[in-house]
Amino acid sequence: FPLHVDYQALIDGTNGDTRLTVIDARFLGSSLHATGAVLGAPKGQHGRTITLDVAMDKSRIEDIMTMVVATATPPIVGGLTLTTTFVLPPGPDDVAERLRLDGRFALSRAQFTDDGVQGQIEGLIRRGRLKTPAPKPERVASDFQGRFTLANGRLVLPEVTFAVPGARVELAGTYGLKAETIAFKGRLLLDASISQTTTGWKSVLLKPVDPLFKQEDGTGSAIPIRISGTRKAPDFGLDVGRVFKRGGAP
Repeated sequence: FPLHVDYQALIDGTNGDTRLTVIDARFLGSSLHATGAVLGAPKGQHGRTITLDVAMDKSRIEDIMTMVVATATPPIVGGLTLTTTFVLPPGPDDVAERLRLDGRFALSRAQFTDDGVQGQIEGLIRRGRLKTPAPKPERVASDFQGRFTLANGRLVLPEVTFAVPGARVELAGTYGLKAETIAFKGRLLLDASISQTTTGWKSVLLKPVDPLFKQEDGTGSAIPIRISGTRKAPDFGLDVGRVFKRGGAP
């Protein structure tokens, strides 16, 4: 796809060091702004290190997915805001192994293109609300935000939140880029109590366990969860070892 870039650079003719004072790039429906430098390695070492401060505002997550996911349809669409430092040192390893990122991101009105995943999100809403709405709502948009770092081919999310009406997910964990392994723990926070997520005799049976999952402020429920496995075969489940911690705090 077309990439359009306006830039200003200052180049040291004695050693080739380049100061990038302005970079404005546009691709698909997104844009980014960056400043930085391409500098030579210390004496006795070879190669150059790229360092950038990158900001993306009013961009689209599907445009990023087009570059990194080999599928005809991006798995998620929505608005993207991102700020990150970008460091790429020289070396023989793959870019994914050498690249260093440290920043924050936010997705607004995000939707999953897979009907199965989107259906699970809408199921969260039906369970999280204190009462089930009569008509089925239109396709739900979600909001994500959090911090991230990338180093040695390992993406670390020390805090990420995902919110829909009636429910919120708080997660922390790691993702291996090459092996595509997932290891996350966190909480599913519902406006409803456990017994209010169902009806009839099931609701009555669940009332005794409501205190185990009550949130710190005494409202709704907090369910400790884990996500493991791989990107193609994720395993979602209750984190049994943390069930008896008050509120299921990570």
